[in-house]
Amino acid sequence: DLDETNKGQNYVFGSSFTYANGSYTLSDTTTINSDTFITNKSNVNIYVKNSLISNLSPNPIIVRVYYCVEYVVGNLEKSNFVTITNSNSSGTLPQGKILFGNDLEKVSGIYGQNLIISPYNMFNFTENGGIIISPGFSYLFEISSANTDITSNFTMSFSWWEENMPSFMD
Repeated sequence: DLDETNKGQNYVFGSSFTYANGSYTLSDTTTINSDTFITNKSNVNIYVKNSLISNLSPNPIIVRVYYCVEYVVGNLEKSNFVTITNSNSSGTLPQGKILFGNDLEKVSGIYGQNLIISPYNMFNFTENGGIIISPGFSYLFEISSANTDITSNFTMSFSWWEENMPSFMD
């Protein structure tokens, strides 16, 4: 919430403009309300150590991975299953957040890879710090059933560490 009133402004993004009869029309639009903008960015980089996806259903699932995702539109919920083991040795709670939701729409991001996970199987991404998430960005997994007529079940687990960003003003 930019102005702390919960009465944010709507910003509309579109893919094309059309000019006809003296007026412009914006097509294929996505609306983002400023109350959903993240304004309090942390000053830590997140180094992803491990991502584990388990397919708990009798059908394959498709996993699409995106990097440098800046905005996601939709009904996001914050996971409360973040434990101190995902933190640094000082014992402070991590600043990184795990968000999840259904029918989300990415506004920006870089497509990275596409995987198919077999029924009752798992895939372990061992990044060992090779994925660095800067403040204000996300690492997004889009998961769907290979058979769109069937709902699939899965679980995910992440581990990471956080390091303060160096200050060039000191």
